[in-house]
Amino acid sequence: MPEVLIGPKYTVATIWLPSTREGTLRPFICFEPLATIIDGLNLAYAGKWTGLQMLPAGQKWIESFWIRSSGI
Repeated sequence: MPEVLIGPKYTVATIWLPSTREGTLRPFICFEPLATIIDGLNLAYAGKWTGLQMLPAGQKWIESFWIRSSGI
C-alpha cells in the first residue's frame, strides 16, 4: 500500500490509474502533485479562481513530495 506525502505548497494532485483497452487496470499508478488546479492560470486570468500561487521576481519556489510503498 503506497503512502503519499505532499508538501503544503502543493494544493492539489492528480492521481492516474490507467486502464487497458479491455478496461482492466494496469499494474501501476501515477501521482502528480500540482501547484495549481487544472487550467488554473486561465481561470485566474478570467477571474474565476483566486487560489493561484504567486511568486515575486527573483524568489524561489521549493517544495517536496514523497512516495513510500510497502508490502509490494
